[in-house]
Amino acid sequence: MGEDRPQAVGLWSLDDLAAGLTRLRVWAGSPSYAQITRRIGELRDARGVPAAAARPGRVTVYDAFQPGRRRVDAELVGDIVAALGLPEAEALTWRLAAGRAMGSAPDQLALVAETLTDAVPEFTGRGPELAAIRSAPPTTATVITGMAGVGKTELALRSAAVLRPGRSVLHVNLRGFEPDGAAPLAPGAVLVSVLRLLGEPDHRWQAGDLDELVAQCRRRLADRPALVVLDNAGDERQLAPLLAATTPARVLVTSRLTLPGGGAGARRPVQRVELEPFTDDEALELFRRLAGAERIDTEPEPALEIVRANGRLPLSLGITARRIAERADWTLAEVAEQLRQRLAGLRLEPDVEASLALSYRALSGDDQRFLRLLALHPAHLLDAPAAAALANVPVAEAVDRLAFLAGRYLLRRSGPGTYDLHDLVRAQLIALSVDEDRPSDRSAAVARLLAHYRHAAAPMAAELGLPDPDSVGLPLLARDPADPVAPAPADRAAALAWLDAKAATLVALIQSEAAASHAEATVALVLTLAPYLRLRADLQVVLDLQLRARDAAERHGDPVVIALTERQLGGTWLRIGDLAAARRHLTEAAARFAETDHELGVAQAVSSLAIIDAESGDLHKAADGFRAAQEIFRRHGIDRQVRVIANNLALTQVQAGELAEGLAHFEREIATCRENGEHDRETWALTNAASACLQLGRFAAAREHSERGLVLCRRLGDRVGEAYLEQSLTEALTASGEFDAAAGRRLAALALARELGDRGLEMHVHHTTGVAARYRGDLDDAEQAFTTARAVATELSDQLGVAAADEGLAAVACARGDRAAARELWARAGERYRAASLPEAARVAAHLDAGDDCGCQRPDAPLVTGRALTRVM
Repeated sequence: MGEDRPQAVGLWSLDDLAAGLTRLRVWAGSPSYAQITRRIGELRDARGVPAAAARPGRVTVYDAFQPGRRRVDAELVGDIVAALGLPEAEALTWRLAAGRAMGSAPDQLALVAETLTDAVPEFTGRGPELAAIRSAPPTTATVITGMAGVGKTELALRSAAVLRPGRSVLHVNLRGFEPDGAAPLAPGAVLVSVLRLLGEPDHRWQAGDLDELVAQCRRRLADRPALVVLDNAGDERQLAPLLAATTPARVLVTSRLTLPGGGAGARRPVQRVELEPFTDDEALELFRRLAGAERIDTEPEPALEIVRANGRLPLSLGITARRIAERADWTLAEVAEQLRQRLAGLRLEPDVEASLALSYRALSGDDQRFLRLLALHPAHLLDAPAAAALANVPVAEAVDRLAFLAGRYLLRRSGPGTYDLHDLVRAQLIALSVDEDRPSDRSAAVARLLAHYRHAAAPMAAELGLPDPDSVGLPLLARDPADPVAPAPADRAAALAWLDAKAATLVALIQSEAAASHAEATVALVLTLAPYLRLRADLQVVLDLQLRARDAAERHGDPVVIALTERQLGGTWLRIGDLAAARRHLTEAAARFAETDHELGVAQAVSSLAIIDAESGDLHKAADGFRAAQEIFRRHGIDRQVRVIANNLALTQVQAGELAEGLAHFEREIATCRENGEHDRETWALTNAASACLQLGRFAAAREHSERGLVLCRRLGDRVGEAYLEQSLTEALTASGEFDAAAGRRLAALALARELGDRGLEMHVHHTTGVAARYRGDLDDAEQAFTTARAVATELSDQLGVAAADEGLAAVACARGDRAAARELWARAGERYRAASLPEAARVAAHLDAGDDCGCQRPDAPLVTGRALTRVM
C-alpha cells in the first residue's frame, strides 16, 4: 500500500464514487472481489449482523465498482472500504460520499416554513376540487397530482387558506422535481426540521432513523391541530414516512406523479385529486381576468387559439396574459401567430416553453441577463443582495428588477424581501444561460455570490467569538478595501438569527456543483463560518463542509490553508468522539504547520492532540503537550490562549485525581471571566467546575455551577455548552437522588447530543441513565442503558468509556446476585483504569477485595456516577 491513499472527497456522482473505489482497491493491493466479499462477511459477523444479511453476493460487490449505476448501497460502500483496510472513521466519509452521490445524504437541511405563500388573486375555477378538499375528514391527506404548470401548488395554497383557521401551519418544498437536478429532500431531513419547529430538539445525527422520527412527530402533533403542506413531492419512498409522521394533521400534497397514497404506514384516509388542464371555458375565464375581458371578447377565435397553444395550463396562461395586458398595440391574432411559429421548433413541454420564451423575449436585454443569472443560485430562496451579487448590479437596482419580474409571473414572492423561481421557469433559464452566457461569465457570477455571502457572514461570525490564532492574518480571509463593508449585527442574538436564517442557503451553496470550481472562495466561506459551525450546526453537516473545504484547499494549493482545514477536521472528529480519526488529522495538521514554520498553527494542533491524550488517559503526555503549546502562545503574547491551556492543564489535574487543586483553578477563572465580562469563557469554566464538584461529592455546588452556566449558554446561543451543562445538571440531580427532576434534564441532554452529533456526550447520558436506574432498583433498565453506553464507547474506541460501562454492568450483576459475572466485569474495568493510571482502579479493586458482599445488593449502596463530563477548550 502506498502513501497516497484515495480519499472520499470530490466524489459528486455515482461514477465518481465507482472510480474512487477502484483507485482504493488498487491502493489496497488489488484484492479479488471474492476476497473483498469474504472480508465484508467477516466484518459483519463480528458486528453481529444476522447470517442471512452478513455476506453480500460477489456480483453485488463487483457492481459497486462499476460506472453507470443509478443507485448504490451506502452501507455496502462503507463495508467495502473497511474490507480494503481503512478504519471505521474513514469508512464513514465514504458512506457520506455515497449518500451524497445519490442525493440521499443525511447532511441535507430541509427548509420548513410556518407560513404560507398567498395564492394568486386571479385564481380561477377548480370549484369541485376545492369543495371536495374542504369537506374531507380532518386527518385526511389530500394528494393533488398533475403535470407541471397545471396549478397544483395554487390549488393547495387556496385550499390551505380555507383550512388554516384554528390550525398551525407547516409548509415545505420537498424538491421532488428540480430543474437543476438537485436531490429530493430525504424524509429524515424534513422530519428533523418539522420537529424543530414543533419544539422538539434537533435529531439530525439520526436522520436515517425514520421510525423514531415518525413516532416523535406523531406525538408532537397529537395534541395540536395542524395543517401540513408537502409541495413538489417525489416518489412513494419519500412521501410515505412523511404521511405516517403527520397522521394527526390535515395534509395537502402536490406531485407530478400519480402516488399510491403514502403506503400502509400512513393509517389515515387518503383523498386523491388529479388535476387536468383547464377546460376551454375555464382557461378563457382566467385569460379574461388577466388580460382584460373586453380585449378577449373582441377577438374570441385568436384568444381560444392562444389558450390551447398554452396547453390550458394556468402557469403558462398567466405569463402570456400578463405580456398581452402590457402590450396594447399587439392584437391577439399577432400573439397567436408568434406562438404558432415558436411551437414549430420545440421539444419538451412545448406549450409551456413557448409561453415562457415569449415572455422572456419581451424583456429588455438587461432584464433577460438578470433573470438568467438568478437561476444559478443553488438555493430556492434568494433576496436582493444575493441577486445583486449574481448580476453585478447595485442592490437598489436588484430590488426594482425583482419586483418587476415578480409582477410578470417570472418570479414568485415567497416572503418579505425574498423570491423564488418556479421550477419550469428555472429549468428554461438554466438552459438559456448555458446557451447565451459565456462559461466565464457564469463562473464569475457564482464567484461573486460566494464572495457576497462570505462578506455578509464575516461580521456575524465575528460577533460569536474571536478567530483561531492560526487563521489570523491569512491572505485568503483578508478583506479587499474595494469590497463593500457588510453591516454589523446589533448584538450576538442578531448575528445568530441572521446565520440561522441563512444556514440552509449557505450549506446548499458550499455543497453545490458550481462552488466546486471556486476552491479559494469555497474554503474561505467555510473558514469564515467556523465560529457558527462550532456553536450551532450538527457535526455531520460540519464534517461534510470541512471535507469539501479540505478538498478545495488542496486545489487552492496554500500549505497553511491545507493545514488549517486538516486541523478543523481533526477538531470535528474530536467533538464527535472518534479519537483515532481526530489524531490522524491533527497529526497531519501539525506536520504541515511545522513545514511552513507556522508556530501558532503548530500550537493549536499540539494543544488539540494533548486533549486526545488526556481523553485517552495518557495524562503525562497530555500535560507535556499543553505546556509546549502554552509556551508558544506565551511567546507570541496571546494571553487568551495561555489561559485556555491553563484550564486544560487544570482538567488533567482533575482527571489525575487532584480534584481540589483543579476546582480552585476553575473558581479563580470564573471570577476572572466575570470581572472581564468574558461570558463565553465563563461557561467553559462553569462546566469544568461542576465536573470537579461532582467528583468531590459537592452536589449542591455542581448544581449551582450548572444552572448558572445554562443561563449564560442560552443567552449566548451556545448549543454545545448547553448540552454539556444539561448533562452536568443531570449528574448532580441524579447524585442527589432527585431522579424525577434528573429525568427531564437527561432527555434534554440526550436530544442536544443527537442534535450536535456528539457521540461522546451521548455515551455519558446513557451512562447516567444507567446509574439512576441502578439506584432506583430498575436493574433491567440499568443494564440496557449501560450496554448502550458501552456500545457507543466501543464505536468511538473510548477505552475509559468502555471501563465505566463495564463497572456499571458489574454493579447490576452484583445486585442480581451474580457475583462471578460482576467480578469478571470489574476485573476488565480495572485493567483499563490501571492502564490509564486512573484513581478509579482503586475503587474497582475495593469491590474485588470485598468478598461476597461488596454492598451492591443493599438498598443504601453508594451512588457512583463515574467520571464526570468535562469540557476542553
